[in-house]
Amino acid sequence: MIEIREMRMSDELRVRELCATLPEMDMERERPLGFHLKRSTLVAVEDGTVVGHTTWSHHDLFTAWDETVVAASHQGRGIGRQLMEARAARTPGFIIGAAHDENEPMIHLLTSLGFHACQRVGSMMMYTRPHPKERLE
Repeated sequence: MIEIREMRMSDELRVRELCATLPEMDMERERPLGFHLKRSTLVAVEDGTVVGHTTWSHHDLFTAWDETVVAASHQGRGIGRQLMEARAARTPGFIIGAAHDENEPMIHLLTSLGFHACQRVGSMMMYTRPHPKERLE
């Protein structure tokens, strides 16, 4: 059973370990301790172990989805979707984020959650989504 909850201080090292497993997350080594705690971070926990997280930054006019990482051993089980849906449900206004072109699982997840490609920035595509309550029927 997966529990989705707000990140605690005791989760930080595991979240950093998860980020460090991805080649595009090299900047994790440069991030100060407390980076994820200063943002809105949810974690997915199974049997007391953090197996995934999603981090978002709230701004005046929008919320930026920073990252979602799921342990390789837990991918394909819908954990990334649970994390993204839980955060989107708690997030007012527009949500924007980006995915690298080669990250097909994340692109599929974003589009299946109603995100729309809006602008290319280098090897990444920017995506946006209105809050579900703001969607037009």
